[in-house]
Amino acid sequence: MEEKQKVVEDVLREIGAGDHPILTVYNKADLLHPHGLDNFMPDSGSLLVSAETGDGLDKLVSELVDHVSPVRA
Repeated sequence: MEEKQKVVEDVLREIGAGDHPILTVYNKADLLHPHGLDNFMPDSGSLLVSAETGDGLDKLVSELVDHVSPVRA
């Protein structure tokens, strides 16, 4: 997971997007053991979601709207 995250961050820097705000989304929360959530605490710029069950998707949409709405074309 950490290696994949570093690759994404490197690509963002390469395309000139490294200075933009980043929202890290961790999917597959449904695969974590119930007590695994106690051990996995995303930082303040991260969300834990499950595309399978829909858990956390409302929060993801809310965060995207909050971050994108101030940007006007």
